[in-house]
Amino acid sequence: MKIFYILLILFLPFAIQGQKPSDKDITEVETLLDSAFAKTTIVDMKSSALFAQKALKKSKETNYIKGEAWSNFFLAQALFELMAYKQSLDILQKAESINKNIKDHFLTFEILRVRSRVYASMQLIDAANREQKKGLRVVPLIQKSEKDKAFLTSLAYENLAVNYNKLNKSDSLYYYLDKNENLLNNLDPSLVYPNLITLYGMLGIYYSDKNDFDKSENYFKKSESIAKQYNFPYISFTYRYWGDMELNRNQPKAALPYFEKSLDILNKTNFRNEIPYVYNKLALTYKELGDEKRAKDYKIKALELQNELKTEQLETNSTAFEEILKNQMENEAEKSSKSRMILWGIIAVVVLTASILLMYYFRAVKSKNLKKEIIKQQQEELVALDKGMSALHQKVNESFEEVIQLAKDNSPEFFTRFREVYPEVIQKLLEIDPKLRVTELTLLAYFFLGFTSKDVALYTFKSTNTVRNRRQNLRNKLNISSDENMELWLKSLADS
Repeated sequence: MKIFYILLILFLPFAIQGQKPSDKDITEVETLLDSAFAKTTIVDMKSSALFAQKALKKSKETNYIKGEAWSNFFLAQALFELMAYKQSLDILQKAESINKNIKDHFLTFEILRVRSRVYASMQLIDAANREQKKGLRVVPLIQKSEKDKAFLTSLAYENLAVNYNKLNKSDSLYYYLDKNENLLNNLDPSLVYPNLITLYGMLGIYYSDKNDFDKSENYFKKSESIAKQYNFPYISFTYRYWGDMELNRNQPKAALPYFEKSLDILNKTNFRNEIPYVYNKLALTYKELGDEKRAKDYKIKALELQNELKTEQLETNSTAFEEILKNQMENEAEKSSKSRMILWGIIAVVVLTASILLMYYFRAVKSKNLKKEIIKQQQEELVALDKGMSALHQKVNESFEEVIQLAKDNSPEFFTRFREVYPEVIQKLLEIDPKLRVTELTLLAYFFLGFTSKDVALYTFKSTNTVRNRRQNLRNKLNISSDENMELWLKSLADS
């Protein structure tokens, strides 16, 4: 009888682990996930990630599989918005793996949608389109109303249209814009007006690129009208590209008020990341109007804000990663503690059984071997955990200052690191001139970072005249006018 009670105590943790979550536990997890979603809607991705981690921890503690899957999804989505693309893809894979057990088709759609956006941000547009098209095939399986499924389909069409616009495939772009328009016209506008505002704005861009300015203007007016009807504040996108359309038809005076409206909305809604683009457009508009002073002022504003945002982004991401890492380590420590408790329970059962069935010597030998195995396993786990921490800390500490230092050291790694931090600049330069050599791109990277010809000569051990000649050759090659500040011109590539 004594042995029975001992075994009962030892196996109690296994019995508890196999229990289903209570209604209270489920409610607590769902509340945390609601908070993660709410933070996403106001673009507070750091807080969203922390709520998702709390939900993940509670889900694991209570064996709530659905909560664990959705927690991983929200964490991955937050990491994507924080531009941690690799970590986001890894955690999306975890969510997808867990979802195989519960077969939540809506979660499948969301995983594919966010993975598509990650790929698009990494300029893997074909891969992004494949994921989004998989998502479209999942929509009919989702257990939601037809209106809800139509809304999800509209989101997929919108993402595909954006992707094909990046590929400059106007036929495919129009195909999905047209499908989306036909779909949304059959839905209640009060439920899908944000989609309609975006759709009409994109149709305005499409017809502007086709030089059909009357149709373009008509769609921009539709977008503006719906936004006013539903008092929707986030319409800077429409005004921004409306201004572009007016510039395309050589009407800078008409473009000016639309860029100013866009800027006013961005300031009110605090979407600061989009402001440098508008500053650069205002600079271009004033230049075409012959107001060189204002053009220069807005160019400088764009440059200053861009640098400020880069610094803020690095600091925000660093802080967010540190807090996320801290929570991950706490979760791993707790998980390790539970594993050790269960492991020691198993050992105790083995030892107890051996004491009854075998001689003392055999029991002692087996216990010793088991302990060695446990110590080895724990050491391996600690080594793996330490490697993971080191890798993540290294990613957190990468910053703008690192690129500057590599440049000053004339390091062979400078260009590779610059390309990782500013991929859009290199991409735009190669679009302008695909024949640019790595040495030329490296020199342009120095000028982008604000180094003078004299600085470059000092750090690269070349004469100042040589650097100046190469700088002038690059000006000619890239068609940069003599009155254009080369650094400002390069900075503008990151915003265009």
